[in-house]
Amino acid sequence: MSGFSANTKDVVVATIPERNRKTAGWGISKKGIGVLVQNAYFNYPTPGAGDPTVTVNGAFAYYKWDGTQFLKIGDGAPLLKRKTAIFSFDSNLYTEQQLFFKGHISLLTSDPSSELISLSYESRLDIDINWTAHASLNFLQAWINSNVTGDENIGTKYWIKCIANYNPNSPGPAENLFSYQVG
Repeated sequence: MSGFSANTKDVVVATIPERNRKTAGWGISKKGIGVLVQNAYFNYPTPGAGDPTVTVNGAFAYYKWDGTQFLKIGDGAPLLKRKTAIFSFDSNLYTEQQLFFKGHISLLTSDPSSELISLSYESRLDIDINWTAHASLNFLQAWINSNVTGDENIGTKYWIKCIANYNPNSPGPAENLFSYQVG
């Protein structure tokens, strides 16, 4: 990202309204200071609150203060926030584990240990008792897209269950590294 440096007086904020609040009293003495807005999307956090030129939800934008106003230097793809959860299985006698999530996640990937030959998933909203089966990560992602909103702070609460199918000669512990993007 051209121009941004953590070693300067540049500022990082989450949204355009936050940028505007933090910089409300800036004058000529702040000339040249940059502000990185982590989500400058024109309809975030409310319709019309962001930068009207940023049309990708989650996209960042970098601005420089010229002494009287902000000039946009550039914008780009969403800043990725990758996380990994671990589904652990003690043995082939215990082949499922469930983990709790909050808020929308995307770009799901799975990295099972060699003891496992396949995985499937189930999900349910925290307020529900019924599980929905998913044969693959694509089906799980479709369920998340249809049922989950918000982020890790104020998002929908739900459970994901990983069901492991062991190799016949692997009775011991196994893991599935479940990675995803938040936000």
